[in-house]
Amino acid sequence: MRLPFGKKEAPALKGKTIKSMPGDTLRTIAIREYGDESKWEVIYDANKWRIDDPSYLNVGTDLLLPGKE
Repeated sequence: MRLPFGKKEAPALKGKTIKSMPGDTLRTIAIREYGDESKWEVIYDANKWRIDDPSYLNVGTDLLLPGKE
């Protein structure tokens, strides 16, 4: 499947989807959802097609949390 220039294809992963809120970072979401700050990389790897910079997260971004249902 061809995507418009600059768009990336979503990975085929299963998990829970959440929407980022004001003040959220990948680390705070990892703590809240997995109980482990180091899981931010798992969240980033599953969502890097929609996150340009892992240190900055737009409010309202839909995020897939692998392994969460």
